[in-house]
Amino acid sequence: MERFVQTCMQCLGMVDGPHPKPRALAYMRTVSSRCAAGGAFKTLVAMAEQVTRGQVVGNVLNLLGEVVQTVTAPEDGIVTVMRTGVRVHPGESLVTVAVPTDPPAG
Repeated sequence: MERFVQTCMQCLGMVDGPHPKPRALAYMRTVSSRCAAGGAFKTLVAMAEQVTRGQVVGNVLNLLGEVVQTVTAPEDGIVTVMRTGVRVHPGESLVTVAVPTDPPAG
């Protein structure tokens, strides 16, 4: 994290140093897991956490605390958006994963 802050300060002219060269994004698309049943959402992963396809990332619970939906990562990637409010409704996005680009062929 310290390197990130240093680079930001260089770009803003707050400290001396070279500006970094632009580089291609490693993640080109996102996919989301959506809520199938209303209730309370409990996350089991953190922002920026690396997840794999099928990994449980959270649960939707009913008013009795019973799991009514197990939410899994739709693909391998990094958690970029996560529902922070507890109450959820059917169709709402719960967790969004940034999916890495395919490695270049050859």
